[in-house]
Amino acid sequence: MGATKTPSSERRIALPREAIASLTRHRAHQDADRDVAGPAWTDTGLVFTTKTGAPLHPSNVNRDFHQLLRGARLRKIRFHDIRHSCASLLLDQAWTSS
Repeated sequence: MGATKTPSSERRIALPREAIASLTRHRAHQDADRDVAGPAWTDTGLVFTTKTGAPLHPSNVNRDFHQLLRGARLRKIRFHDIRHSCASLLLDQAWTSS
């Protein structure tokens, strides 16, 4: 992990069990993709990749994200904004469950 903008902006947030379970399932799917791709697999070390291990193209991520928003009838936001929303919700959850 890289350095934060300021020392006071560093936070440690515990992931809920559901998030860990989801990431574990995702890793299993990615392992299956790696097996199918064989020598065509590009080992980038990234968590989210294409079926051949390559980095996701930002325009594809944005397109899929906005389709999900429309399907859920949610207002349009930038994909980048969800990391702030998620962090705020997780911090709030940590405070209310303490």
